[in-house]
Amino acid sequence: MIEMKVLIISLILLSCQGESGNSSNYFSGVDKSMEEIKRKDFEVIHTLRKKDSTLIGEIYARFIDKDVFDSLYVINKGDTIYSIERNILKNRNGIDLKAPEQGFYGYRIVLKKNDYFVIINLMEGGKKVSDNANIIWDYEKGLLQVEKVP
Repeated sequence: MIEMKVLIISLILLSCQGESGNSSNYFSGVDKSMEEIKRKDFEVIHTLRKKDSTLIGEIYARFIDKDVFDSLYVINKGDTIYSIERNILKNRNGIDLKAPEQGFYGYRIVLKKNDYFVIINLMEGGKKVSDNANIIWDYEKGLLQVEKVP
């Protein structure tokens, strides 16, 4: 009976790791070093700043076509504060948004402002386009996230 309780508790604890686990450990799995980003043909495309001009982070993207990227990182003083890897968008709290994987092609930035940027998801080789995803700096929470629409 005691072994069964230990087994159940162990399974519960293991299932809690991942998305709802420690956000810093979860997010560190996608944390890229500056050297790795530079080696993999990422380029700085924009710098995000708060209203008081302090740095939010620099946006690095890896382009697969003229203006289409498949990966993006927002880096602040060596720390990854936001990432896009294929169809998964993550912030420090974990998965922020998951785009459809089927037919995934890449993303295009359609607008860059001081404290936010706007992307679209391209599918089927760029023939299909999603609605805009506004990735904004939430001043109260202190993190980048996809703007939630009521």
